[in-house]
Amino acid sequence: MRKSKKILALAMALCMTVGLTACGGNNNTTGNTPPAANTPTTTASAGGSTATPGARTATGLDLTACIASEPETIDPSLNSSVDGATYVMHVFEGLMKYQKVGDTDSEIVYGQAESHEVSDDGLVYTFHLRDDIYWSDGVPVTANDFVYGWQRLVDPNTASDYCYIIDMVKNSTKIQSGELQPSELGIVALDEKTVQITLESPCVYFMELGAFASLMPLRKDIVEGNDSWTFDPATYVGNGCYKMTEWEHDSYIKMVPNEYYYDYSAMGPDSITWRLMDDANAMLAAWRNGEIDFINDMPVDEVQTLLADGTLKVLPQIGIYAVVYQVQNPPFDNPLVREALSLAIDRNYICENITQMGQLPATAWVPSGVGDGNGGDFREIGGEYYSVAKEDYEANCEKARQLLAEAGYPGGEGFPVISYLYNTSDNHKKIAEAVAYMWESELGIKTQLSNQDWNVFLQTREDGDFEAARHGWVADYNDSANFLELWTTGNSNNYAQWSNEEYDSLIAGAVTETDLAKRAEMLHQAEDIVMSENIAAPLYFYVDKYMLNDRVGNVYHTPMGYFFFMEASLK
Repeated sequence: MRKSKKILALAMALCMTVGLTACGGNNNTTGNTPPAANTPTTTASAGGSTATPGARTATGLDLTACIASEPETIDPSLNSSVDGATYVMHVFEGLMKYQKVGDTDSEIVYGQAESHEVSDDGLVYTFHLRDDIYWSDGVPVTANDFVYGWQRLVDPNTASDYCYIIDMVKNSTKIQSGELQPSELGIVALDEKTVQITLESPCVYFMELGAFASLMPLRKDIVEGNDSWTFDPATYVGNGCYKMTEWEHDSYIKMVPNEYYYDYSAMGPDSITWRLMDDANAMLAAWRNGEIDFINDMPVDEVQTLLADGTLKVLPQIGIYAVVYQVQNPPFDNPLVREALSLAIDRNYICENITQMGQLPATAWVPSGVGDGNGGDFREIGGEYYSVAKEDYEANCEKARQLLAEAGYPGGEGFPVISYLYNTSDNHKKIAEAVAYMWESELGIKTQLSNQDWNVFLQTREDGDFEAARHGWVADYNDSANFLELWTTGNSNNYAQWSNEEYDSLIAGAVTETDLAKRAEMLHQAEDIVMSENIAAPLYFYVDKYMLNDRVGNVYHTPMGYFFFMEASLK
């Protein structure tokens, strides 16, 4: 991983782009308005106001990219993966969006909104929408589309993994628990072009959420009562810069520029074809023969060669790779067992001999580069929970053996064979094999490895139908709460199915605490609990890797793991 200071600087730049307007009262900032020539004109029709498509000159670039295999879903309300969010953010656009800055970086700017104000108490956000925003079928985007999209997210009938992402919005948690109706969420349309959102308490990262994939506007007339709306290009209607034209399952998704998008004439590729693959060797072969322009996975054995010749690039990413335990059943219901398994993992070996791209061995749950909401780096302030120094590994293993004996399994005697689950990938397989070897050689515990396709794996892990499994989390926004709230009772991303009243109380308190120093202290106390319980074993902090065909330029990235191709061009 790149140095934490570089990651923090990039992430803080994202926050600062909108954070200054989010903190004060009565702010009104105008977004970047594209030239009038790019804007579709509105005409009347029997079905209401629609737009005339804009004009665009072909660029000659038909781009092909592979970021994952078949997605579990591309429904904005239901998606919980980085790859799914990437597809969503090419087809939909929120109040805010990510915009390219520099060679590969990005910043958050206005998207469908053109200005906003915040009340003096920091509780009421009023967003004014652009006049030139349309759905991909030419129908105007209205404030009610945002209201519906947000209400659908928190509706218990939707069963969204990300319903909690707007817990700070008035009545959100009560709606999720069934106490109130979705219509009582603190978001209203003051008129067709004005969205007003009321919070329960001030939120330091709220403006960042405006670009988040789960908070896109949705068309009620298309989505309601149609469970398969995302599978048909005719009904997968978005308001973003591209639109889906084909989906050949387990093969590819194809998108083309949306002629009703306000910046249609500035769009890059004439088409984007997302290849759906999980075989790293096949990806690399396709990239080498020019079949694919972009890949972000490659065989472990090829990494050093690809880095040395400059074809493999590495960027900062705020995320963590871990092993998660299902703590409801023995022997994983015993914290001593979980701690022993964690200590026996040689994180340096994994980073130096398997991943080999500068990842840093993880010493805690919250990664380096994450802000504490009070101007500091959460990890630097929180410190390490165990040593990853090479000279301390044997001492860690000795402690692990003592803990295992204390738990009733001296030398691993009587310990059942562990089932370890991972999604199909050469890299994940190598890591799983290494972890299994360490557990057996140091603790006498045998492990049975199993893999599943990505979309199946996601559901299995969410259902808690595993003993130990690969886990990874990339920041949705730059705040430590995003990593710590995962372990609250009932959180759909709490794959461990762990529950702790004190922990829940600390996270709930941090949500409403307006004293930023006190809030940061609550979050540090929460991490103390989660690390003492060892419900997951952090392995390393992520970096983002990719390979891009030399003919292509203007691809950009966020440290949250998203790559954007809408401005890509031929060099």
